[in-house]
Amino acid sequence: MFDEPLPKHADVRKLASREASFVAKLDVTHLPRIDNIVLDGVQFVAIDLQFAIDDQRVKTIQGKINARLQVECQRCMEPVAIDVHSDVNLAIVWDEEQAKKLRRDCDPLIVGEDELVNLNEVVEDELLLSVPFVSYHDPADCKGTQNYESLDPSSADKPAVEEETTNPFSVLASLKSGK
Repeated sequence: MFDEPLPKHADVRKLASREASFVAKLDVTHLPRIDNIVLDGVQFVAIDLQFAIDDQRVKTIQGKINARLQVECQRCMEPVAIDVHSDVNLAIVWDEEQAKKLRRDCDPLIVGEDELVNLNEVVEDELLLSVPFVSYHDPADCKGTQNYESLDPSSADKPAVEEETTNPFSVLASLKSGK
């Protein structure tokens, strides 16, 4: 068990054979695609990964990735903190053919022969899959929802404006009664 950053590049097959595990805290600046969506400030990702060989002799990476990220609210454009959680369940395979044969409860991590894997990229990929497409405050806490309340006709502050409407079929009703 390590309490240090993940290795930049690692042979994940050897890590699985040794049943290695990592508990690490990673600064988002090491994850450029995540760093592009977060607002300024020091933000960390908590990582807990276990490498193993399962009952079917498949080398796996399992664990959890958690982060609290400051992003921009899409309603008011102010910072909002979101919690992002990812359960990691990867099977290490060599090619697409092996990936097709995997059981459905795990995702493939395709690694070529003698290829080292950047574990930061693996963490980043898993985290990106869990980041919500749109982030926003709760409506009660968001400055942006105040602008929309005035547009809501069911708002208790303003009485609903009743419009007089005519029935387009009223002409037919008069024709029917004239027969």
